[in-house]
Amino acid sequence: MQNALDNMITLLSEQNRIQKELLGLSYEKRRAVLNNQTDLINRVVQKEFMFLTAAQALEKKREQALSVLSKHFGIPESEITVTVIIERTSGELQRKFTAVQKELSAVIKTQAELNRLNQDLLKTQLEYTDMMLNLLVGPEDPLNNFYDDNGKMSEQTPRKKAGLIDRQV
Repeated sequence: MQNALDNMITLLSEQNRIQKELLGLSYEKRRAVLNNQTDLINRVVQKEFMFLTAAQALEKKREQALSVLSKHFGIPESEITVTVIIERTSGELQRKFTAVQKELSAVIKTQAELNRLNQDLLKTQLEYTDMMLNLLVGPEDPLNNFYDDNGKMSEQTPRKKAGLIDRQV
């Protein structure tokens, strides 16, 4: 039993370490997006993939460890959580589980918020890029479809409004 609990603490600590690495990469990715460093963004995404692969393998080990603990505590696997383990332990083990749970929860919460901010930032960047391209080359005419009134492909090419580059001075 002690071995299974120690193993779970080790696994949770390792998950916490990986989450911290991913959080650091998210901050790095944010700086790269702000500075328009696409090569750095690509490198960060590759590193993230490596850590996510490790996290998936670790999650499988954690699920196996939870299975062992659920049998020991007589709790269905679907109901056992770190909180339940904390309630069923005492002393130093309880303190370790509580500490790792709080730290991991805080890192995951920060990661979720940063992911949301990065997503908003990327969306804004893409909208800006789209707007600039439309300004330079002109948007497609939304009323000129590729299909005629009978639903057949139109023989005409779509008309475009003159963009900044196509305008006569």
